[in-house]
Amino acid sequence: MAEKGPVCAEKMGPNPKVRPRRMQLVNNCLKPGLWEVSASDFVGEMFDGCFQMPQPLYYKLVQEVNGLDHVKEEALRKSLT
Repeated sequence: MAEKGPVCAEKMGPNPKVRPRRMQLVNNCLKPGLWEVSASDFVGEMFDGCFQMPQPLYYKLVQEVNGLDHVKEEALRKSLT
């Protein structure tokens, strides 16, 4: 007979009564275009995940936000990596 995991692991699932109190979207400093999403409540972190923004879109965003329209994408890529 196969062993079952802990009983509590079988019953785990989302709690509809608990909602995040804080959401964050952060540009991760480890790699250009890597973004981190997290949610937390009063007790602590509920969710944490990362996603990679497509490079052309990321460089366009950096150019627009920082007023660097005159900077070529290749030069911008070298300065950010």
